[in-house]
Amino acid sequence: MDLRLFFSGLAFLFSGYMIYRYLVKNKKPSSKETHWEGMTIANYVGLWGSIILCFTCGILFILKSLPSQI
Repeated sequence: MDLRLFFSGLAFLFSGYMIYRYLVKNKKPSSKETHWEGMTIANYVGLWGSIILCFTCGILFILKSLPSQI
């Protein structure tokens, strides 16, 4: 088992969760409903893209760190 890849995967999963929890959870992009307060659509979509990328890289790094004899 490659511990460097494993801990890198955990770091990606943790960073993706932190981005979701503190920057995206329970927030909406600016619109007429929110009286144009909040983050722009481009920032909102970019944050969701980075969350998906972090989770994907985290899972792939953890799977890659496992021994090949599984």
